[in-house]
Amino acid sequence: MRSNRLGAAGVAVALVLVGPLYGMVTRVVLPTWWYATGTATHVTVDGCRHQSSRNLLRMTCSGHWTSPDGGPRKGRVFGADPDSRGTNLAAHVSGDHAVALNTEFLMGDPLELVLMLAVGGYLGYRVLTRRKTRKGARPTPRSDTP
Repeated sequence: MRSNRLGAAGVAVALVLVGPLYGMVTRVVLPTWWYATGTATHVTVDGCRHQSSRNLLRMTCSGHWTSPDGGPRKGRVFGADPDSRGTNLAAHVSGDHAVALNTEFLMGDPLELVLMLAVGGYLGYRVLTRRKTRKGARPTPRSDTP
């Protein structure tokens, strides 16, 4: 009888998935929603800094803009890079968030993208091979076995 417990490999895969999924939600899904529902305006980038001393890949940029009601606002700017300090970017703003739709925003964190593709490919492979064995088909033999 097969146990329903999650093995060590399952725990490892779950942990590897949690980070990239969290990254996708916080760095892609939410900013895309803010862009889609926000108001078009121009944002002045005040500056960018690393999120932490250990993670040099992630930058957090801040800026200021005029809200639709005419009041000054400032907050986080997604899609800005350190070279855009002091420049005006065309962006959509929603609350305290501004999103400039450019390659910096669309690329996100390359490590998260690679991890998601690798884990997704592995899980897809596992699903396909399980379906073959459940239907009674034998897995294709390797070429180095007789």
